[in-house]
Amino acid sequence: MDDVSVLQMPIKTLGFSRKFELQCDQMGFTTLEDILVLNPEELLKRSGFSFEWLGELSNFLNKHQLLHLLQPVPGRNFD
Repeated sequence: MDDVSVLQMPIKTLGFSRKFELQCDQMGFTTLEDILVLNPEELLKRSGFSFEWLGELSNFLNKHQLLHLLQPVPGRNFD
């Protein structure tokens, strides 16, 4: 499975916890790509966000060597 396919697959098919999936539903995310297009400030403000949720996301991305995608892109203006 390549990076692009993982990012575009439904979150519910990736093996996350039920709690993570419910929080994604609450925040309006159906794929990892939906999450990763947001800047960190937008993500923190989402209703349903928690650091436990972020930890599960980070662990998954790290396991798939994709953790760098969670970081803001240098030079990208989020204003």
